[in-house]
Amino acid sequence: MWDQSWFRCTCPVVIRGTLAGKRISLSTAKFLPPEKERNLEAARDLALLWARADRVVRPPEYAAPSESQDHSSAPEPPSLPGIAMAVASYMAHACDIGNSEAQLGKKKLWIERRLVAFAHDTTRDSASSPT
Repeated sequence: MWDQSWFRCTCPVVIRGTLAGKRISLSTAKFLPPEKERNLEAARDLALLWARADRVVRPPEYAAPSESQDHSSAPEPPSLPGIAMAVASYMAHACDIGNSEAQLGKKKLWIERRLVAFAHDTTRDSASSPT
């Protein structure tokens, strides 16, 4: 039905309009898998689903698993990187791209010493909290 041959860009389809009296402008990339985000038929079906539900919802076939499923066999989610890991990665990248010794020294002072010390300082939280 739709002729997609004239589209030259690889951008996903954007659905614009009103839903439940509010203006919306949402990309299909947030709701459909990558192979369907440029498909006009899939975007139309998604818009019709939203109109029937009267709210923005993910299609059931692409929805996240429900909370009622057994999660005992599911792997633990990876832990988020800490500040020390992020700083180490940043400093390694700075060395890799060829920063001079002076730049590395400044980054070591400000990033490694002061930022990490600031992040681990617990007294600032209690001092700034309202009583």
